[in-house]
Amino acid sequence: MDWYKIRITREDQLRGKTEQLVGEIRELFRLLDGDPALAVYSATVNDQAVDLYFSPAAAALAGKIIHHHWGIPCDPPPTGAKHLFGSPAVVNVP
Repeated sequence: MDWYKIRITREDQLRGKTEQLVGEIRELFRLLDGDPALAVYSATVNDQAVDLYFSPAAAALAGKIIHHHWGIPCDPPPTGAKHLFGSPAVVNVP
């Protein structure tokens, strides 16, 4: 299984897409908190975009959300990515 990411552009951020996505993810993970295979991270790409990264297990759980927001397969999050949900032990991001 692959990691997936959703890119949120600056324009989308101004329209509230970040809050919408975080709310959807929070609700989805609320019942599964503590599963060690689930993790979501965020990383600023530049001043114009933010990427949300889903671990393979999180991507399987959030497949509809990822598909709806044009998520794509990717490498694990970069160094310095911020842990948002799930287990921070899924990937070692300093």
